Amino acid sequence: MVEYVGLRSWGFFVVPLLVAGVALGLLLGAAATSSAQDQHVLPARIQAEAFATDTDGASWNDTDGAAGNVSFEGSDGSFVPDVWTISNSAASGALIGRTRDGEYLEYMVTANDVATYDVRLAVASGDAAPGVIHVDVDGERVGTVSGDTTRWFDWTPRSAGTVTLQPGEHVVRLTWDDGANVNLDWLEFAISHRANRPVRPV
Repeated sequence: MVEYVGLRSWGFFVVPLLVAGVALGLLLGAAATSSAQDQHVLPARIQAEAFATDTDGASWNDTDGAAGNVSFEGSDGSFVPDVWTISNSAASGALIGRTRDGEYLEYMVTANDVATYDVRLAVASGDAAPGVIHVDVDGERVGTVSGDTTRWFDWTPRSAGTVTLQPGEHVVRLTWDDGANVNLDWLEFAISHRANRPVRPV
């Protein structure tokens, strides 16, 4: 299944706050789609666990239902992928792991200007044939990232390609495929060109 894993040693303090935040959203009647916590304004580096917490089969898909050591519900009461705590992952926050073919996560992003973005994923896998992660924006394929890094927590940023976005909200979907045994730490949208204003190399 798609799961959160890898909160660093301080994860035991973060997880209760994360669970409490979701619970508060339920009490306040959060909508079943793209709540404020699901929105990411571009350019941005988005932590892997910050996906849209809608129903299974809508903004995320889990195929095996395996349980972790901490879990919470989505905004409509459906099961959301589990939270695991791993102290030696060296991830920047939580991470997504134990994935299966066909599982996916969606992220809601907002672009304020017309711009072209380089889409990058920080991936790691110790599997001999880990498979890939496909990246789609608004239903159109941006590219595919290989998960082969030789070690499970050998985080390697890789580009899935570029995409030009118009102002407004967009849906980013990551789909695990061809073995699908790839851990994910974060995804990033970095501006490579803004309309009528090229970005100078640093």
